[in-house]
Amino acid sequence: LNEEKYGINIIYDITERKKEEETKKILIREIEKKNLELAYLNSEKDRFTGMVSHDLQNYIGAMILMMELMKEPGYAANEKQAGHIKRLDRSVNSVRNLVGDFMTVNRIQSGIINPVYALVNMGDIVNEVLERHEGAAANKSIKIHFTNNCTGLYFTTDASYLSIIADNLVSNAIKYSYAGKNIWVEASKKDLKYILTVKDEGLGIPEKDMPNMFGRFQRLTPRPTANEPSNGLGLSIVKDLTNALKATIECKSAVGEGTTFTVSF
Repeated sequence: LNEEKYGINIIYDITERKKEEETKKILIREIEKKNLELAYLNSEKDRFTGMVSHDLQNYIGAMILMMELMKEPGYAANEKQAGHIKRLDRSVNSVRNLVGDFMTVNRIQSGIINPVYALVNMGDIVNEVLERHEGAAANKSIKIHFTNNCTGLYFTTDASYLSIIADNLVSNAIKYSYAGKNIWVEASKKDLKYILTVKDEGLGIPEKDMPNMFGRFQRLTPRPTANEPSNGLGLSIVKDLTNALKATIECKSAVGEGTTFTVSF
């Protein structure tokens, strides 16, 4: 009887194990199928986002061109109309920056970060970035002090990515500073490294926010001081691009004492 019972138990165990193995195989096939579906849907989402963003940029470019014409002396009939044009110009540029950020994030999420390396001058690129932000700084009576210690010095990196990094850091410094404050920007070389430094007298970042600072769509405690739009993408883009360029970024900040970002290439 014991031998019979023992034999039945063995047969039962083998049968149950076979059932479990078959169930596992079915589940694995289902998971693989779902993963393929998700990958396809994600690629379609990225493709659609890229198409829409590209089209939006074309429309926004046309709007910006019209705004430039409207800002010409004598276009506005009175001071009230000039104020409307100024606010409209600010809104159009905000939308352009937002679409640009989403396009950059879409490329990052799609794994399309292929730096195009060339010899560049950091001082020249940063100077171009600062020229684009002259209006925003002037609107808040913020003075930007630029020190270029890279005159005649060239190093290899992606000029476009370097420009985006500098653009986001300068933009943040302006957004999170009160009117009448100062911002210091420096392009320098130390030993074999080229260094971009952006320092402000702004709100500062609380210690509790520091671990989440480079997270995508993160809303940190400080808010832009003049209700400027903020999508929570800027610093995450900076981090992704510095990583792509094999650079490093450091942040030193204290509430009420401003923030300093240092990017080393």
